[in-house]
Amino acid sequence: MDLNLIWHKPVNLRAADPRSSMIYEIDLDKLPRKPGVYIFIRKFGENSRALYIGKANRLRTRIKQQLVALRLMKGIQNAAIGPRAESSPSLFRSQVSKLTFACR
Repeated sequence: MDLNLIWHKPVNLRAADPRSSMIYEIDLDKLPRKPGVYIFIRKFGENSRALYIGKANRLRTRIKQQLVALRLMKGIQNAAIGPRAESSPSLFRSQVSKLTFACR
């Protein structure tokens, strides 16, 4: 089987509104409605670590479901391996969780 995936630039997870029941939110319009795989990552120094890897028939729908999965989001929030992945390796000021994904 020949599987060609295109990895997209990571998307920031933002802290959700404190009045919300969610921990993180994301601009779902940046996510395709295609099948693919996704990874919640966290960066520590020069190293990145996958905290959760998933697959989906529709990336946007599945990731929306994951954002309300309190146990998973608490795990990402409390991961003890360093700050969440940054938008740029040279910027380590703010701690930002990221989601990256690939689809055909």
